Amino acid sequence: MKRYIEWVLKWPKMVLALFFLVTLVLSAGIFRLEFDTSIATFMPKTDPEYQFNENAKKIYGDCDTFVILSITHKNLWQYGTFKQIDNLLTDMEAFIHFDSKREARRLVQLEQFLSGRSVTGADTRHHFEADPEFQRLVNRKMDSLGADSGVLSGWMKRKLMVAATAARDLKAREMIDEIISPLTMKDISGEDDMLESYRLIESDETGARRIPRTELEFQAFIDKLKRNPAFEKGIFATDAKGNITDLSMIIRFQNVADSDPIAREILEIVKSYPQLTITPQGEPIVYIWINNYMQQDLMRLVPLVMLVVIIIFFLNFKSLRGVVLPTLTLSMATVWILGLMGFLGFKITTVGISIPILMIAVGSSYAIHILNQYYQDYDLITREGKARGLVHAMEHISTTVFLAGLTTVFSFLTLATHPLSALREWGFFSALGIALAVWISASIIPAGLLLMPHPKNRSVADPRKHKQSLIIDRIIGWAVVGSTRHYKMVLAVVAGMMVLSVVGLLKLNVETELLSYF
Repeated sequence: MKRYIEWVLKWPKMVLALFFLVTLVLSAGIFRLEFDTSIATFMPKTDPEYQFNENAKKIYGDCDTFVILSITHKNLWQYGTFKQIDNLLTDMEAFIHFDSKREARRLVQLEQFLSGRSVTGADTRHHFEADPEFQRLVNRKMDSLGADSGVLSGWMKRKLMVAATAARDLKAREMIDEIISPLTMKDISGEDDMLESYRLIESDETGARRIPRTELEFQAFIDKLKRNPAFEKGIFATDAKGNITDLSMIIRFQNVADSDPIAREILEIVKSYPQLTITPQGEPIVYIWINNYMQQDLMRLVPLVMLVVIIIFFLNFKSLRGVVLPTLTLSMATVWILGLMGFLGFKITTVGISIPILMIAVGSSYAIHILNQYYQDYDLITREGKARGLVHAMEHISTTVFLAGLTTVFSFLTLATHPLSALREWGFFSALGIALAVWISASIIPAGLLLMPHPKNRSVADPRKHKQSLIIDRIIGWAVVGSTRHYKMVLAVVAGMMVLSVVGLLKLNVETELLSYF
């Protein structure tokens, strides 16, 4: 450790440059990070029952992966409303059967149209009226990109082209297995000892569905729905009076490992029909909501925790170096571990979301140890010179920091053998993050202190020197005096707390409901 510190202090500028360069490179990995909110990360992959369930999915399909859309409207039984529902269904059906030639032709037409100079958003929205399904897709993508009716910029054209291409690629995966809805449902009728199936909504010679138009046609359709009791609470719901108030679409997925892309596409399609009141439900939708919540949580909690730690640094050291250097080390450690996860292809799970906060909370202690030792040995550093004095100061604290970090690392590494991938990855990357935090703290802080001015007047660098003892010092002093004078009472209280803890431990309940985490 001493040799490494001497090397750091010999080349402080190079050390800082190298660490900043690594931070810059690894920061690109953060943009590759993905979130995995599936329950599969909390399943033991080697467990026989889990493997049996996976094999059953391959044979019979994944019965758990589906989305239900509950659709209603104040004027449900009108042609205009049903036309909207039909368009919604058509947009969904585009992801069942992929027509490569048609999709390639659409992309060529879009690219040719966008190659014009003064292409406006309004023109783009109306250009593909001959192909309503593709027109609706283009409008959806423009809405998601925030395109207005004015002239489209080159950047907006490229983004629109990328979005349309991504939709084509998603269609090619054919992730939707089937869609069950009142407009696609079949029923059975029997006459003269013969059974035959028929569609509730027939199609014309072009394949388009014949949507009811008149009141009589709608009543006939309602009668067909109510004729089969299996349809109720399946493809429609009724109120207390027995009137049909909601229709539903059950979108069943193929047995795919990641249903997030198609589920997000479904939500985008749903959003493009504001005239209808649509409530999406199902496991993939819940995962998206959890995913969005985790991202918001990460963006909110990391700055908040960092702010709290900065305040603690300031209250403890009351100096610029006492705030900047440890904050820098924590930021680097957080970027490094998240960047590594992104580059290595690991996803952030509902447990792994705590890793950045953990890095800041736990990693701050190592920076505090080193800076406290610097101020304790301030006079020694003044006498011996910065380089030599910092080596001696780090010698005094390096073993403590190293052992504290080592015990924490090995504690987290015990989870590296856990059968659940979410906990295994959390333990491994937490351990790696702590190791990086120790290394960065032992490198950046000494190098930074060497390059910073070292006033001979200690009060300039350490404003705490002439302050009265802090409240925390007084509290600790009272606690020490009280525990030494009344040690029997202290031991009795500790023993009582241990007994209560054991009793409480035996009453713990295991909760496996994922939504209860939020």
